[in-house]
Amino acid sequence: MKKTILALFLIFLLAACNSNVKTGDSNDPNPADKESEVIKIGAIVSKTGKSDIYGDAVDKGIKLAIDEINENGGIDGKKVEYILEDDKSDPVEAVKAYDKLIEKNVDAIVGPISSENAKAVANKSSQKKIAIISPTAGSESITEDSDNIFRTCFTNSVQGEILANFSIDILQAESAFVLRNKSSDYSNEIADAFKDQFTQRGLKILADEGYEEDDFDIKTQLENIKKENPDLILIPENSEKDFIIAKEIREAQIDAKIIGSDGWEGVLDLADKNSGKVLDSIYFASHYAGDDQSEIVKEFVDSYQAKYKKVPSSFSALAYDSVYILKNSFEKSNSTDSEKLIETIKNIEVEGVTGNIRFDEKNNPYKSVVIIKIENGKYNFDSLVSPE
Repeated sequence: MKKTILALFLIFLLAACNSNVKTGDSNDPNPADKESEVIKIGAIVSKTGKSDIYGDAVDKGIKLAIDEINENGGIDGKKVEYILEDDKSDPVEAVKAYDKLIEKNVDAIVGPISSENAKAVANKSSQKKIAIISPTAGSESITEDSDNIFRTCFTNSVQGEILANFSIDILQAESAFVLRNKSSDYSNEIADAFKDQFTQRGLKILADEGYEEDDFDIKTQLENIKKENPDLILIPENSEKDFIIAKEIREAQIDAKIIGSDGWEGVLDLADKNSGKVLDSIYFASHYAGDDQSEIVKEFVDSYQAKYKKVPSSFSALAYDSVYILKNSFEKSNSTDSEKLIETIKNIEVEGVTGNIRFDEKNNPYKSVVIIKIENGKYNFDSLVSPE
């Protein structure tokens, strides 16, 4: 009797399990795709912590793109669901955010925004291949060993090389002084690439000096800059320190031209009416120019301003492009299967706000760099420099 009851129970349990299994049309090449009515795009963004100013810009760019896509019928008729996780500007929290998104069965991930956090997620994501595209993480190593990780921004080394070419070809600099944050991979990678290219082209680096993140005192370096009298000073740093350094250089009455990396984005927000002039005639690398008159840029800027009542930064533009790269890849692959999506991204070409984007063999974008000149309290397009 007990055996009969046990057998009936097992039959009932098997039937119940089978009733929960989703099945598709056997003639449908992607049956699983047809069952989902939404495409889930997750994001790992620094909404709090030291990178929150950049994280907020990225979040806004993602939201704008997703809202536009949904208003225009979604992706292959499917609504896009946006799931945000805050990494608190910390690599450990970034991995936790990644785990949460995987648990929520997202189809792709935008972020993280910093190289440190992106590296941590890249290492973890090797256990489960899912398409991840960082809008802003520029360190070379992020994509080197992870074929599922992409980036929309140019790498730090490409940025450094192009800044050197711009300094020589456009600014006519014959000598340079490198002032770097020795505690920052971002600053060091750009500075090293700049030095290599500058010297390879026969020009002179008069000095390469730095400071520590937690010991920010550049009085000695300023004295050395004044003594060396370079044509140009390279400062690959983020905007908070950029403004302080620029102000101290002006106060020291140093006449050298100043050139910076894309971390200078947002520096005008730190200047008031009395101090804004210290930023005049400073050049920095960027990913797009808000005053670009091309149709795609104008439409993006107008839509962003209508939604958020402010001019979009390059971080917002990169995030916006990242979402559209995913959209086009989902549509081209006709699938949410991770392997198909990753392979499609590798071979896609998208005309974005930050340029025509296609990926090289290391999943890095191949595109030109915009040079911005600060003048009269505004960011102004100066030139477009090719990586070739």
